[in-house]
Amino acid sequence: MLQHNLFSNGHFLLKSKSHYRISSVLRRLASYDQHESPTLPHLTHANPVLTLTDIIPSACQIVIAGGGIIGQSVAYHLSEYGAKDIVLLEKAKLASGSTWQSAGQGMHIQNTLIQTYFTKYSRELYKKLHDQGHDVGKFLIENSGFLKDSFFSLLLGFSEKGGLWIAQTADRLHTLKRQYAIIKALDIDCELLNIDKIKERLPFINSHEIWGGLLIKDDFMVDPVPLALAFAKLAIDKGVKIIEDCAVTEILTEKQRAGQYDRITSVVTSQGPIKCDIFINCTGLWARELGYRSSPGVRIPTQAC
Repeated sequence: MLQHNLFSNGHFLLKSKSHYRISSVLRRLASYDQHESPTLPHLTHANPVLTLTDIIPSACQIVIAGGGIIGQSVAYHLSEYGAKDIVLLEKAKLASGSTWQSAGQGMHIQNTLIQTYFTKYSRELYKKLHDQGHDVGKFLIENSGFLKDSFFSLLLGFSEKGGLWIAQTADRLHTLKRQYAIIKALDIDCELLNIDKIKERLPFINSHEIWGGLLIKDDFMVDPVPLALAFAKLAIDKGVKIIEDCAVTEILTEKQRAGQYDRITSVVTSQGPIKCDIFINCTGLWARELGYRSSPGVRIPTQAC
């Protein structure tokens, strides 16, 4: 897959799936200090729009573990749909795990139809937040001197530049045609391209081994850290409490209905226990480990790679 961005000077930037993740590298460089490794330890405290909670409650209705983009998105959506008394716990700083290292690519070609639908929904949501003036990329640009006013800043924020998938074999072209039919049915803006149309868009490409391609105009890029913090701000505005430096160490349950199933009673954290009715595990790479800390243990079919 080639992800291309057309800059104002008329040149394309090609991005291959096997290529290094440009946006991830830029975020590492933006946060680099010669005396410490590239991380985002002070990001949330440097962003004045977030009002975090320091005091851990003794009880609440919903506990969310994990302050990455998934956990913050869950908190945002639950609060949007009217859920109350929500606490989100992050063991370090918000978006300091795998979120800030993400490439931030939104590609509509996925393994399943539901994943394609989620990508479509995500694009519409991110665009809405962007159009409403929520910061989904500006924060990093303004706080990174060497990135500001450079062409690299065009890679950050919400950007709908589209994605071009190239077929180098007849079988691959057949697969792209099948995927085209699927995503077209979801009203996603896309177009099958022959070799001539591909060369019109990418005149420097070697077309000798190309059978055709699929242009998905709705493919996008977004910077995940500011987007995650935008979710956090919107959730906080709805009453969600967010606590950093608070790790969930154990999930406690009790038997219900003569031992037919287990019910969540509380979570144990590094700052003390919290009674709750619902627990949501959004810890990403650490979800499997946290599942085994439940009582009884829960096997979560994920594995860090």
